[in-house]
Amino acid sequence: MQEIIVDGLYGRYYPGSKGTIIMVHGLLSSMGEFYDYPEKFSNEGYAVLIIDLEGHGRSGGKRGFESVEKNIENIKRWIEYLKKNGMLKKPLILLGHSLGAATVIYALAEGIGDLGVAIAPPSSIKEELKAGERIMLPLIYQIGKLKEKLTGKDFYIKYRVDYNSLFENPENAKKAREMGYLDNKLWMGSYKPLMSLDTISKARKVNKPCLVISPEKDKVVKPENEKRVYDALGGEKEFYLAKGYGHSIMIEDHGDVFAKILEFLEKQRG
Repeated sequence: MQEIIVDGLYGRYYPGSKGTIIMVHGLLSSMGEFYDYPEKFSNEGYAVLIIDLEGHGRSGGKRGFESVEKNIENIKRWIEYLKKNGMLKKPLILLGHSLGAATVIYALAEGIGDLGVAIAPPSSIKEELKAGERIMLPLIYQIGKLKEKLTGKDFYIKYRVDYNSLFENPENAKKAREMGYLDNKLWMGSYKPLMSLDTISKARKVNKPCLVISPEKDKVVKPENEKRVYDALGGEKEFYLAKGYGHSIMIEDHGDVFAKILEFLEKQRG
């Protein structure tokens, strides 16, 4: 494994020859959420680049800033780095979780990557909000903008999703909490980019193979919305309902989810 920093962005690269997997984490998260997936895929012969997106984990940038467009620019920078250094092995596989999964759909729609794996992709952020949040968040955003203007300081709100929200098994939530890969403060400048998220319209433009994995017990993204993203995909596609799992599958994986992803990748390689 090689640690790499490119333009303040932190990544870890595992060599392999069967293709390159770029792993893209979710909202206010970091690479730790993928647990042992990088090593597992590397052991199967795939090159793996796992990254902390800008403003997350060990990468530089504004903390708590969320934007799919920013994520895609990060991915493009990493792809150029891999190409320049002879480290990019085809096919290029984008594997994302949650907001990272939405990022994968957006990237595929733009022609970035050869195939994708989207774990728990939200159709939009609006559809995951509670009724009270839909009323209060626009007001908080306006208050935040005013406070930033008056004080010159960034305005943050506490993110309601925590480790207990991510897992069905409390022991896995405890393990993840000890790893400490989540942040809990969202910069209010993320409000507009997040509210404009429309994964379904992008999915219709995808003509690359894509596997969608939907955790049956997901408490963060509604499984029916994950299925809607799958239904909208325009290219070759597969769907896997991960029975018994919560939102953050990777730590809980009993082996069936990894096996399904590997089966999909091997099939696409021919």
